[in-house]
Amino acid sequence: MVIIYLIIAEFGIFSSKTIAAVSSEMGFYFFIIFMAAGFIFIKLTYHDYLKGLRHFAVVTLLGFILSIILGHFWGGVPLDTLLSMDYFGSDALVALITGIALSLFMSSKG
Repeated sequence: MVIIYLIIAEFGIFSSKTIAAVSSEMGFYFFIIFMAAGFIFIKLTYHDYLKGLRHFAVVTLLGFILSIILGHFWGGVPLDTLLSMDYFGSDALVALITGIALSLFMSSKG
């Protein structure tokens, strides 16, 4: 289910107008803060912490791959951008964060 929620969220982001971070550096810092908050969310809401960590790892890895694919083919972002630090200043990062957040939230009862 976490993968389905991830896909839905990322397609939703690329289907609408999003606002990326003002710079790659700010996007990177926001991503680090988001990841830390994700661990706290898992600790507070998942009944099985290890299951939550597995969900987090899977959706982060698959979400990153999907954000690269969608960012390039749907969002028209050059691969050079998506495979560099500039990723953190792109709509692909917005899609990744949204996908992770939605999938963890919707699956947190596990």
